[in-house]
Amino acid sequence: LPVEMGLVRDVSLATPAGLFVPGSIVRGAVAQRRHPVTYGYAGDIPLYHQFGPYFNLPERFRGRAVLRYAPAAEVFMSGLVRSPEGIGGQPAIVTVPVGQGSVVLFGFDPLHRFQNHGNFAFVWNALLNWNDLRVGLPPPGRPATPSGGDDGDGGVH
Repeated sequence: LPVEMGLVRDVSLATPAGLFVPGSIVRGAVAQRRHPVTYGYAGDIPLYHQFGPYFNLPERFRGRAVLRYAPAAEVFMSGLVRSPEGIGGQPAIVTVPVGQGSVVLFGFDPLHRFQNHGNFAFVWNALLNWNDLRVGLPPPGRPATPSGGDDGDGGVH
């Protein structure tokens, strides 16, 4: 809804050609370990995924993806994923600054029918850390470091 209604101007919706994920378990990978939304998660995470949404990020916001889908060859875990190259490596959770705040975009349903308990903390982390959603992210236009956004200058971005 934030993307479709223009609340987040720099992110658009994508329609990956041939991608079909009707309700499957896919692999996500933490991209920003120091970001509050990913507190308590490390490495790969199973995600319940069903028909998107899928995000296009401008180059300057590539580091704002705090969780990405695993590479295409590794994304499938259970169910059906047709044309996984359409989702592989793409953003799964994106935090975008808007005015004085931030918008957290989920490309999967972290609260699906109260069944995927392992994904609930993404939502709770976003709610509990609402005032720190810019922590650990690189400023727009700067690439993220593997450690999660801190460029080594001692400051939090």
